[in-house]
Amino acid sequence: MIMENMMKKYIGESNYSETNHVRNFCLYWIKASKGSGDEWRKENDLDCLYFNGDLRADTLMSAWTPIKWVADFLNKDKGKKFYKHLKNEANPCRDLEFLYENCDTYLPRNHELVFLLEKFLTLAEQRSNYILLPDRRMNCDRYHMNIDGKEVWLYDSVPATLYHVFNEKTLGKYFTDITPETWIKREHLTVGFVNSIIAQDKIIKMPGFDGKGSAKWLDDEESITKALQYMIAFLEARNAEVFNIVTLEDIYAKLVEHENKYFYIEDISGKAKIIKKVYASNVRREYEMLLDRECFGDMYFDPVWEERIVFDINYTVNGEKITETCVIKSCKDGIIIPTEDEIYKDNKIAIKWD
Repeated sequence: MIMENMMKKYIGESNYSETNHVRNFCLYWIKASKGSGDEWRKENDLDCLYFNGDLRADTLMSAWTPIKWVADFLNKDKGKKFYKHLKNEANPCRDLEFLYENCDTYLPRNHELVFLLEKFLTLAEQRSNYILLPDRRMNCDRYHMNIDGKEVWLYDSVPATLYHVFNEKTLGKYFTDITPETWIKREHLTVGFVNSIIAQDKIIKMPGFDGKGSAKWLDDEESITKALQYMIAFLEARNAEVFNIVTLEDIYAKLVEHENKYFYIEDISGKAKIIKKVYASNVRREYEMLLDRECFGDMYFDPVWEERIVFDINYTVNGEKITETCVIKSCKDGIIIPTEDEIYKDNKIAIKWD
């Protein structure tokens, strides 16, 4: 799990723009199009880059879809339409290159739609716009699928996705190892529901989503404006909820605060079981050794679960680099039997105190 801006890292700081994120995405898509296959995707798709190459990673909200909405709408009088990938062309990225070079001409900065688009894209390239699916096959179906012989277009619409995860015939079929409710909590998608009540009839609608599971392409200014406002608000809420960055000093202070309390260290890669029970002071000393070795990776507070800190520990075994995702979580009860509602299933170690 990575917190740094992978767009900036992928296209390079010298190419990255702090003020024109359309150009950032164009450069990213052009570079990423130069290869294909799973191994290429692990190292060249932003979603995978944010999840250390996990192929279940996915973009929550498409960046290209609103770029095309706005660009096509503002240039319809010119008869100009933009395509991310041109089929049967010698240069399939021609439109991306054209948009990169002529961005201010075809997406004038003084237009309200462009202002909203840029605000959305600023968020869209960050970690808050990426999720981990229960099954990688769900990726394509979030855009388009066949239901009972009928083609249904979802265009990666978040409300449409949330609607279909409750339908066992559509996206719900991918939830074999985790429930939709647990996945929604894990991925911090409760902001998509009225009062965070996870229910199909509580999904917050956006333009293009009919409330019955399908979505439509947007081509009018009012709908595009409201859709962008929804998308911005959603990612801002998710960003605030998920990514409150903490420092190593914060971690250390938390351990000192709980100096006289027990920690339960559990292996949660398989069946949940307590491995050992130690005092916080002992764990603190272990942390100090890790700090000296500079093997900590990214870490952040996860406020959905009170007092929870998630972090990565990086180390090397026989020349192989290993990353372990770990959790510290406060616990009000004496014994810990973690459930999917309490922990990420894919974490290897959980460290908790009572």
